[in-house]
This record gives sequence, C-alpha cells and structure tokens, in this order.
Amino acid sequence: AFVRSEGSNGGRSSLSFSTDGEWLVDWGTDARVWRRDGSGPFDVGSSFLGYVTAQFASEGRRLVIFGRRRSGTAGADVVSLPDLMLLKRIETPGEGLLAVRGDRLITRAPNGPGADIVLRSVIAGDARRLGFLSGGALRLEFDASGDGYFVSYPGERQVLASTSKAGAAGQRIVLRASTPVANFWLDGGGEQIALRDETGALGVASLVHASEFRPLTGASLKPEEPINGVAFDRINHRIVAALQAQGLRMWDLAGPPDAEPIVLGRGPAITTIGAMFES
Repeated sequence: AFVRSEGSNGGRSSLSFSTDGEWLVDWGTDARVWRRDGSGPFDVGSSFLGYVTAQFASEGRRLVIFGRRRSGTAGADVVSLPDLMLLKRIETPGEGLLAVRGDRLITRAPNGPGADIVLRSVIAGDARRLGFLSGGALRLEFDASGDGYFVSYPGERQVLASTSKAGAAGQRIVLRASTPVANFWLDGGGEQIALRDETGALGVASLVHASEFRPLTGASLKPEEPINGVAFDRINHRIVAALQAQGLRMWDLAGPPDAEPIVLGRGPAITTIGAMFES
C-alpha cells in the first residue's frame, strides 16, 4: 500500500497514479512520488520554483515534471522510473502545459488572441506546432491519446471537441446542456464525460452514444460549492467525486438511475482526489 506523509504540499495539491498502479505522484508547490511497496516520498521537483505539475508518461516508465525553473523560464524534466534518474530537460519558454499523453508533451504557445498547440516528444524530437486554440476557454482537456481535445467556453451550453491538428477550425459540438457548462471531466478512454452546470448539478453522459446529460442523485450543490475532482473506473460502471464540503461520494452508473450515492469519506475538506479502480 502507498504511505502518504502528513506534510503539506502548500495547499494546492493533486494526485496522479501511473497506469500500472505502481507509482503515485503528489504535485503542487512541490512534486513527490511514492511506490506501491511503501517506499518514498522521493522529491522530484527541486529544480523548480512555485507551482509544478507532474504527470506519468511512456506507460508509467517516465515522469514529466513541468514548471518555472529557478532561471525564470518554463520547462520540463523527464525522469526515468524506477531509478528516478534525470533523462532529459525540455525548455518551453513562454508556454503553458496542456497535457502529457503517451510519449508526448503538449503545450500552448501564445499567438495573438489565442495560442498554438505545440507537441514535443519526451524521448527525442523537435517541437511541432499543430492547431490553433481560441482564447477564453473555460475548460480544456485532452483525451488519453493526445490526438484530440474537448473544450467549453464561458456562458455556453455545450462541450466541443476537435483534434490537435485541426484545432479551433475543427471544433464540433459533442454534448449540449440545458444550462451553461461550469466544468467537465473525461474518463480514461474519452467515452464518458462528467459535467457540472452553473446551477451546481453534476451528471454524466456518453460521448460515444450521444446520450443526454443524466444528473446524479444527491449531487446537487450550490454553484459556489467546489468539486475538487472526479474519476471514473476503468469500465465506466462507477464514478467518484470529491465534494469539498461533503467528502467522497461514489455512484454506480450500471445501477438504477435514481440510486443514492455511496458515502466513502467524511470529515475535513477534501482538496484533491486520485483514483484507481480494480475491475
């Protein structure tokens, strides 16, 4: 089992598991990793200042840490697993992180009113500029392959999708909502989406079958109450949400649509969630 230290990560912390479940990384104002055998934490973010992001790459064989270096420029360190050796330093001046998918680092480079999508290999290869992103996106998330992304804009009642190459020019509507979209989360395969609207309701829909938005019973919150994370299991039968004021809740998506959620945890405010389900 993983052993989590009681030390703070600055109040802005997120968790990610490697695809094989062997490693857990805690990132925020620092980056620390644990191994399933209980060893750790190992500090892997010491070359950065301020907030950092850490994501697993290459099917869990590498860890990518992105942030602002002590020199003042943005960049990424690529670390090998399990030996935690620095393999590569990637410089990304003026760019912001979008995602790490497979062996690819995806960033956004400012370009007029929007930004270009920039693709780099964490192993080798030069940067390639792909599609153009419109400015003002409320939420943007790449699918597991890194070939496509989903986006929502402030005040709009829809989620759009496009490919990395097509960018904004290829955006199409994949989900409509009755009220403006406040946030959304994808499953691992880009088949299911969890959506929160501006009324505070949380629900799910299928992106494959274009199903209607299905509100989850017991998930109606005040608009100002935050949801700190949502995770699907590997076969999309269950979903867990970290409700900051109410704790962890789990819904069985294969069960009756009006089933009440299972309470997994109460107590102090939950500020992040990392999940791996065994199917």
